[in-house]
Amino acid sequence: ESFLTRYQSTKVERTRHLFHRCLSECPAEDCVEFFLMNGAFEEEYGLTKRALNVYKAMCDKAVASEKYTAYQLYIAKTTRYLGVAATRDIYQEAINVLKDNPESAVQICQDFAKTEVGLQQMDRARAIYAYGAQSADPRRMPEFWKDWNDFEISHGNEDTFREMLRVKRSVEAAFSTIDYNIM
Repeated sequence: ESFLTRYQSTKVERTRHLFHRCLSECPAEDCVEFFLMNGAFEEEYGLTKRALNVYKAMCDKAVASEKYTAYQLYIAKTTRYLGVAATRDIYQEAINVLKDNPESAVQICQDFAKTEVGLQQMDRARAIYAYGAQSADPRRMPEFWKDWNDFEISHGNEDTFREMLRVKRSVEAAFSTIDYNIM
């Protein structure tokens, strides 16, 4: 940190080298702070592409409990520099990476669906809600179902609303069977 303060933009390559060494040696539990410093440095003194690569690397290396937050930051920075449409691949990657953590995966699906609504891509948003629903137990994640319900009221029709209700019943039945089998 003192090196950054002292040299700022005069020793960019040396700073990159120090960050690279630090991040390659740093354990995953402690690396997020250094990734954030590196990303901020690249945003201020380097290239946008390098900064986004730093945030992507943070998503890859962060521990499971910090991955959702890391992806949120990466998506926000990508939106800022490249636009909303550039985030689709990142959202899809995040959904695949976070599938072992249902709460985070469902939350990222909600965020992705809202992004697609903002782009006026209602069919894509509906498909994302349907995909996220498979991990969203209605008893534990009522906010997901409320969002999808509100979406269908605003942008759907009678058929799409019925389909959402059918999916909800199906998911409720699947989760109640799982809970029954565990006991």
